[in-house]
Amino acid sequence: RSSVARGTRHTRAMTHPVWPLFDLRVTTPRLELRYVDDDLALELAELATRGVHDPEYMPFVVEWTDIELHGVEACLDLFGAR
Repeated sequence: RSSVARGTRHTRAMTHPVWPLFDLRVTTPRLELRYVDDDLALELAELATRGVHDPEYMPFVVEWTDIELHGVEACLDLFGAR
């Protein structure tokens, strides 16, 4: 039987008045996936300006983290969040 049949599925109504997907969340014990709204985009941009990895190690094939950005605004522009 599926977990839905056993009654372990939790649901909540989507209450956002403009775009219901703003309320959608997919969660596991280790991860939450959700829509990036303006507040979250700003928070992520602020985190990105502090660096995403040790500067001595490049974990990506494309060195996108070495792009020279000046502040949160540039970060938001880079990812099309403004």
